[in-house]
Amino acid sequence: MERKPKNMARKFTFTLTIRRKLIFSFALILIIPSIVIGMMSYQVAADKMEEEINNFGIRSVNMLDQIINDTIDPKIHDITYFSKQITEPLLQGGLQAPIRERLKQYYALHSELVSVFVGTKDGVMIQEPIQKMSADYDPRNRPWYQEAIAKKGQVIITEPYVSASTGKVVVTIAKTLEDNSGVIAINLNLDNLSEIVQQVKIGKQGYAFIIDQTGKYLVHPTIKSGTDFKEKWEDELFAKKSGQIKLDESNEFIAFETNKVTGWKIAGNMFSSEIQEAAQPIFTQTLVVIAVALLAGTILMIFVILSITKPLKRLIKASRTISEGDLTETISVNGEDEIGLLSQSFQQMQTNLRNLIGQVGFSADQVAASAEELTANADQTSKATEQISTTIQLLATGVEKQFHSVEETSETVQRMSLGVEQMASHSEEVTAKAIEASVKATEGSHSIQTAVEQMSSINHTVKKVASVIKGLGERSEEIGKIVDVIANIATQTNLLALNAAIEAARAGEHGRGFAVVANEVRLLAEQSTHSAEQVDKLIMSIQEETNQAVHSMDLATQEAEEGINLINTAGDSFELIQVTVEQVTAQIQEVTAAIKQLSEGSKEMVSSMEMITEVAETAASSTQEVSASTEEQLATMEEITHAAASLADMAEELQGLLTKFKI
Repeated sequence: MERKPKNMARKFTFTLTIRRKLIFSFALILIIPSIVIGMMSYQVAADKMEEEINNFGIRSVNMLDQIINDTIDPKIHDITYFSKQITEPLLQGGLQAPIRERLKQYYALHSELVSVFVGTKDGVMIQEPIQKMSADYDPRNRPWYQEAIAKKGQVIITEPYVSASTGKVVVTIAKTLEDNSGVIAINLNLDNLSEIVQQVKIGKQGYAFIIDQTGKYLVHPTIKSGTDFKEKWEDELFAKKSGQIKLDESNEFIAFETNKVTGWKIAGNMFSSEIQEAAQPIFTQTLVVIAVALLAGTILMIFVILSITKPLKRLIKASRTISEGDLTETISVNGEDEIGLLSQSFQQMQTNLRNLIGQVGFSADQVAASAEELTANADQTSKATEQISTTIQLLATGVEKQFHSVEETSETVQRMSLGVEQMASHSEEVTAKAIEASVKATEGSHSIQTAVEQMSSINHTVKKVASVIKGLGERSEEIGKIVDVIANIATQTNLLALNAAIEAARAGEHGRGFAVVANEVRLLAEQSTHSAEQVDKLIMSIQEETNQAVHSMDLATQEAEEGINLINTAGDSFELIQVTVEQVTAQIQEVTAAIKQLSEGSKEMVSSMEMITEVAETAASSTQEVSASTEEQLATMEEITHAAASLADMAEELQGLLTKFKI
């Protein structure tokens, strides 16, 4: 049961020829990289297209954000300007004409406005263009008025609503007048902004839209302004100021930005299906490139496989012919590649095999002739062996006597070797003590040198400290001079302050403040004089202590120099001790070396005697063995004679086998 799968596996392995292996390998090399490269190229292109569409959507949203800023910012500035210019006196009775004229001019210059108006705290409505209002219309009840009053001093932008006067969807930009006498406002028509937003196309199907700060559509291509914004991703949109949202259920991408001025959400949506459509041509081109690459690779693969398998088939045919004994087959495979080298090696093997068969035939003839000569020589060797056996027995008797003499000599040499070894051991101990003394002397010399260096360093440091202290003394003298100058200045200041006080007293009431200042200056001058005297005393004390320190440093310098001289003398003594110890150590080492040589010589002598004893003993036993061997050799020579006859027969058989080869 177990052998069947093995046989099947062997059969499959045998039938898997080199051609099939090459085809399989080349197919893997061509197909797998081509598929991987194609997939990666398509994925990279699709990612790039997605990135490009996303970037375009973000740029579109940013552009709309800038358009809103460019639209709203000037209106905010204008509203702020009007709020400062329009005051309560101008709103009374017949004085409204100038205000109305200015509003009319402003309205004429801005076509995007629905109206510009002022609502007073008394409920009066001044509006351009003039429109018929209902009798019960009160601006104070309108959301824009109430929101502006609630946020005094701030510009407010309302959510989109239907204007009561025009019926259009507008947003109102309003602000309270600076004197709180009313509210100035403009109604901004969203038609222009809606047209701009509808012109923005993101891809083929994508579009832009705007949602106000209260969550209502401000501008949308298909949804009416003012409609509540109700989407699943509403919370995510209002949770961030900007970003992107992916909607899996509709394959959409939403890019959004929050306008800083109005708080509106500007958004643009893109469809992932457009990315796939844009990447489809790239996928088609990639398939074409892969197909062309596979075709070219297949042609190249066929050429390479044939260039390998054809020469191999010729080699297989030639090897079968040679296996049948025909060495005359020729192989014609040219080339410098591995197949060509294999063919050349096969031809060389064929030539060598042909030469080998020829040489074996020649050698077989020689073996037959040599076998006959060996038979004759074996007879002569048998006779000579008998004579050698007699001589070996006489030699064995003399070798045994020599062995006893060598044993006695070996014992004497061993006793002498033991004495020399003891002498060498004592000599080594003396040498070790001498080396230890030399090391200690060297360490003492180094210690003396270190002490000299440290004393020199101390002497140098003491001199530096003395120099610094002298410098301090000189600086203290200079400080004393400066203190004297300060004291003189304080005295002069005191006199000047006294004179100033006298002059202030003469001036009476006008000089009273100056007299107070002069008195303060005089007090400061007296304090400066007192402080200068204290500093002078301290400097005198420092100078005395400095002089004492300089004297102590001079004594320390002298003592350090004396210490250096004493250490130098000790160092010279240590150097003499070191030289003497080194000389003695050298002499002891020479004696030790001589004793070691003598010990080694005695050991060699003992070893030699032991070897001689062993050789003598071996020779004695060997002569006996040789005597026995000669007898065995006689028997062996008879066997050789029979073997030579058998060798002659085998040579004849080999000559018969060689006739089967054709060279």
